[in-house]
Amino acid sequence: MTALSRALAVLKLSGTEANARWTVFNPATGLVVAELFEQPGQQIKVAVPRAALEVFRRRDGNVAQGQLDMRARTEVELRSSDLKTVPMAAYLYKGEIGLRLSAMVGMQSFVAKSFRSEYIDSLPLFSLGLNYQGLGLPELGVSLDLSFSHSRQQMLLDAKEFNQTITLFQGGFSLPYQLDFGSFSIALGPRVAMMYVQRRKEFQGGELSTDTVTMWALGGVGRLGWRLNSVPVSVGIEGRLSYTPAPTKDGLRNELLVEAQMAAGFHF
Repeated sequence: MTALSRALAVLKLSGTEANARWTVFNPATGLVVAELFEQPGQQIKVAVPRAALEVFRRRDGNVAQGQLDMRARTEVELRSSDLKTVPMAAYLYKGEIGLRLSAMVGMQSFVAKSFRSEYIDSLPLFSLGLNYQGLGLPELGVSLDLSFSHSRQQMLLDAKEFNQTITLFQGGFSLPYQLDFGSFSIALGPRVAMMYVQRRKEFQGGELSTDTVTMWALGGVGRLGWRLNSVPVSVGIEGRLSYTPAPTKDGLRNELLVEAQMAAGFHF
């Protein structure tokens, strides 16, 4: 009994509203220590391990959170007024560090039909993304993405038909602001990217030509996501809209670039 008492501390929870639910969570073990309902005007005592704990209070879809270090304390009182309001996602996905690794597949296309027919047609796009949520604010994140495409196309320029093989590498950086609605989320933010494009052209008669270009793209990104509650996995749709100075026979020309991808992500 003496060893057990030394391993435990007492947490006192106080609130003034009915139908509020308290959850005590141990991030080190990933286990819920206790779940109980608030009793207005009454103090609830619960034995907890001597560890760094997270305490959540839920009522009517609202969530508040507090963090306690019980490692050197025997008794702590926590009131509902001591907690800070957090998004529902903080409770649903407690214990995660806020990282998401995603795989995406979709299409990339320039809006102008004349540019697509003469220079670069629509391309399949394969991407990997890494997102960290909680950059100063719970809703603010930072994302990195890497994309690749390889495609053979038939083009027409100055009444001359030719085939070309496109190889594209793209790296992007964005700052999405995410709003959570239970298992669903919406994220919007600015994005900047750099693209490396190689065009290997094959003309009638066997003439070959290869050129490469590096382009910057500035625009925004949006994501609709759905989080599976049973496993740390989410699925979603991601779209990007960018302006980029694209090369033409008359020099650089600003073009509008659209990208749309299906995404699946694993959360850490």
